[in-house]
Amino acid sequence: GVLQEGLIRNDLDNELAWFLTLAQFVFYLGFAAIQRFQRGVERRKTPFSYYALLGLLQVITMGLSNLSVQVLNYPTQILFKSAKPVPTMMFGALYHGRRYSPSDYVAGVLMVLGMLIFCVADASNFQHFNPKGIVWVVCAIIADAVSGAVQEKVSSQHKAPPDEVVFFTHLTGIVYLLIICMGSSEMAEGLQFTMQKPHVFAKICTYSLAGYLGASFLKALLKSSGALATLATTTSRKAAAIGLSAVVYPKPFGPTYVGGAVAFFCGVLLHSSAVKVR
Repeated sequence: GVLQEGLIRNDLDNELAWFLTLAQFVFYLGFAAIQRFQRGVERRKTPFSYYALLGLLQVITMGLSNLSVQVLNYPTQILFKSAKPVPTMMFGALYHGRRYSPSDYVAGVLMVLGMLIFCVADASNFQHFNPKGIVWVVCAIIADAVSGAVQEKVSSQHKAPPDEVVFFTHLTGIVYLLIICMGSSEMAEGLQFTMQKPHVFAKICTYSLAGYLGASFLKALLKSSGALATLATTTSRKAAAIGLSAVVYPKPFGPTYVGGAVAFFCGVLLHSSAVKVR
């Protein structure tokens, strides 16, 4: 997370978000290809149409997330990304007809309230704040929630191994990103920029590797220890990222931010308790 903030804010000067996303996809594709080779390449088990959809959803998730860092205070962006249970519940209720407990809904309200308080504080204290960032990050978490539902279907119905899902998702995503980057000036500018500053390219590689390993670890944790342990781990990681970001890149701070954080993390804890009960 801190690598993402440093890359976008300092190295890329709040530009080239789509080029950064394209580079991430290329690295993810390469890492997944290595895993597939080590495991032994098998015939694709899932219809390609699913991966075309997953690739698009992943482009929206990662691309808009990178864009939002340009105009939102990083802790605010982290809180929004941590609020994935809210669209997941909405999607589950509307699409799957699932029912949730009152504590789940209270947890969702607290998380939304915490995010709103952070946005109000950012509007007054963060010089790069732009409301478009809220729209971008909300679209990103909705796409991520839908992507999770599609991946669940792919894994359960087609028994696709994780490396296959990652490989073909990012392969199709690269096509979308090439269209976006070549349709704008980001492809030429990004290539020229990384050739002139190879240390930035090395940072992008490190950031991509860290993201890939983190996602792989969470999938393994979910499989071995269940949803509660995974949720606790991701929540702790997000809290640590916010703290580390505040140390490495000093930013506005005050009672409004504290109040928003308390409301949000109370919602997260309440949601965790509801997951444990279920």
